Amino acid sequence: MTTDSDHLPEVVNLPPRPAAADVKGQRGVRAARTREADHAPGRDYTAWITALAPRVFTGTSLWTADAPSLSRIWATHVRDARYFTWWGFRAARYCWGAIHISFASVAYFAAWVTHSFPLLVSALAVAAAWHWLF
Repeated sequence: MTTDSDHLPEVVNLPPRPAAADVKGQRGVRAARTREADHAPGRDYTAWITALAPRVFTGTSLWTADAPSLSRIWATHVRDARYFTWWGFRAARYCWGAIHISFASVAYFAAWVTHSFPLLVSALAVAAAWHWLF
């Protein structure tokens, strides 16, 4: 093994690295410029979000309102169907009410069963027994 200094590669001097704080500061400036460029005039979302957020969790919003019962849904469809005098529109409205009630009953049943774990287990046991027997 030779230790001759003539065979060593040439050392290249690189410029010193900037401090970590300087790099983070430059990233922050670039990010701020990008955010400013993304928000064109008229696209300020914070104003309407702050105006809408308090209304969502109070009053009669979808989040806080009680769901109507199935009989109330059907009564609404019957009332609206009786508005029409021609039997075609009335029948279509009754059909739409029947479709709505069928989907709502499945959704309400799913919400009722998943409300508690013992109810879910018992409903699954009944479904398994029904499937096994029939």
